[in-house]
Amino acid sequence: MEGRDLDAMRLYEQAIRSARENGFVQNEGIAYELSSRFYRARGFEQVADTYLRDARACYVRWGADGKVRQIDQQNPRLRELRPFTPTATFALHTEQLDLLSVVKASQTISGELLLDELARTLLRVVLEEGGAQKGYLLLARDGDLWIEAEASLGEKGAATRLLPSLPVSSSPFVPATIVKYALRTKERVLLDDATASKFASDPYIARKRPKSVLCLPIPRQANVVGLLYLENNLLIGAFTPDRLVALSLLAAQAAISLQNALLLSNEQAARAAAEEAERRSAFLAEVGELLSGSLDYEDTLARLGRLCVGSMADWCVIDTVEGEEIRRIAGAHRDPAKAPLLEELQRRYPPHKGSHHPADRVLSTGEPLLLPELSDDGLRGFVEDEGHARLVRALGIRTVLAVPLVARGQTLGVLSLVSGASGRRYGSADLELAKEVARRAAIAIDNARLYRETQEAIRARDVFLSVASHELKTPLTSLMLTLQSMDRAILSGQSGDPQIMGRLVERALRQGARLCRLDDDLLDVSRIHVDRLPLELADVDLSALVRDVVEQFKQQLSQARCSVSLRDSVPVVGRWDRSRIEQIVTNLLSNAIKFGAGKPIDIFISEEAGIARLAVRDHGIGIDPAQQGRIFERFARAVSSRHYGGLGLGLYISRKVAQAHGGSIRVQSEPGAGATFIVELPVAGPGDPGREGS
Repeated sequence: MEGRDLDAMRLYEQAIRSARENGFVQNEGIAYELSSRFYRARGFEQVADTYLRDARACYVRWGADGKVRQIDQQNPRLRELRPFTPTATFALHTEQLDLLSVVKASQTISGELLLDELARTLLRVVLEEGGAQKGYLLLARDGDLWIEAEASLGEKGAATRLLPSLPVSSSPFVPATIVKYALRTKERVLLDDATASKFASDPYIARKRPKSVLCLPIPRQANVVGLLYLENNLLIGAFTPDRLVALSLLAAQAAISLQNALLLSNEQAARAAAEEAERRSAFLAEVGELLSGSLDYEDTLARLGRLCVGSMADWCVIDTVEGEEIRRIAGAHRDPAKAPLLEELQRRYPPHKGSHHPADRVLSTGEPLLLPELSDDGLRGFVEDEGHARLVRALGIRTVLAVPLVARGQTLGVLSLVSGASGRRYGSADLELAKEVARRAAIAIDNARLYRETQEAIRARDVFLSVASHELKTPLTSLMLTLQSMDRAILSGQSGDPQIMGRLVERALRQGARLCRLDDDLLDVSRIHVDRLPLELADVDLSALVRDVVEQFKQQLSQARCSVSLRDSVPVVGRWDRSRIEQIVTNLLSNAIKFGAGKPIDIFISEEAGIARLAVRDHGIGIDPAQQGRIFERFARAVSSRHYGGLGLGLYISRKVAQAHGGSIRVQSEPGAGATFIVELPVAGPGDPGREGS
């Protein structure tokens, strides 16, 4: 009523077997009769007749003569067929064939509905009844033949073994030409001596030199569902006619059982696939909820590791890329007692660029790494030494899956999953699931980092506005005081004193120029941000330009008690934007005065191989090596703005100007030993073909 035909088949067989084993012949007959009705209703007439004959036999043994007559009256054609005689082709005398043995074997085969158990039982029965030493069961699937099980006959009887679906075309176990011939023609291949047959050139026959060979198709409704391949290497002509009849009868029963088992197997596989898909969907939903719950990605990834251990792995680690370094963010193990081993692994063998870690390999290639079965020899390719290998073995390792965390085209890290003691073997479905988890984790990391960068940008903006306000207010206040002094001088009648008015005008102009420089710096930042830093190229004498800038800083140098020495052995002339190069020199000289007050400043100018080099060295406080990489960034400061003024833009603008000219700027410094800023510029200018042509 519910349409669960495979369950019905299994339960009918269970009822028949249970009644037979416990001696309830009447229940066995009823079960056979009901099974017959079941199969007849579904169009399996031959199977239904077989089961009805079995029911009649049970009723005869029970003594239910009325029931026997009823069956004979309702099914007259059953009387026309002799029980257990398949066709006239197989009509044999009793002494030629032990029908009871064959029937018993056939019932044994029919009692198996699970494909694995059926394969074992079928091969065991076939070896016992057919006179073979070795046999294989092959199933036809997807247009090819696959070896599913093998059996061999020893002193203790038949020993069977399931195989992992080996394709015949690449298997050394059976002669491919023979089994493919039997599949194509749907006829048995019987060789009394294989080495003297037309198949003698087959590589398997030439290598193994078997004697008696039998390849028997298992037909079902005009199709071959499988093949039985049997060998006997002791006798020539081992497969006699009576054994062929027995094997043919068993093959007929095997065809029915195989079809039922395959249907059941397919249904179970479909059900398992649906359950697995549901489990994966639930797992991904849990992953999505976890990753969206917080912007603290380190804590989130730690919880993700524990979630993966509960669902996909025995243990896992998550590594992220921080600049040029690989940093292990999280690690988790199914066994809490092995957590110290993970900590030891991180402490003694952290991942790094150029290491043997799977994470580094994934980061190098940008592709997932799937190791379905990792042997001891294979493990050596992923560890640094034997101590590393022992530690990994103690954690448990059989199969490894490592996938990159990629967001917006950038690899942010690696998720590594390891299966060990649980025996799980990763495959393509696990790879796809891990890639989806990694994709979501990468988005979470990217969002968290963007949020952190946004917060840092907001803080930098607030600091910049505070500093900018102070920097702008200082010259503006001085300018206002100077203008007020000029106003008082005019009101008091002192405006006619040239010396007083000259000093006031000079001070006002100096503060006005400072305001203009600050305004220009802010405007340049805006231009650089949109990649629009204009250059007006002309021939510029670098030494003359530096002297002009030093002259402009004459008063500041005097106030700071700094002397300047200029060393320029040869004239250096380049095709540059004079005002922009002057901007670089001004920024570097201003920094040297600010951070090296009271100490000399050295300026060096030289040229080598078409590259002009300008070096400005002070003997001031120096720069911490940890800060040297960021002092050229926008609004970056290596010191507190409370002790040293400035917008944090001078070096940023200087670097952009140098780069716009095709050059560069760098710093060499040690804390307390001063700093040397080196600017290198091509004298030909930024891609100026006209100069080269002249």
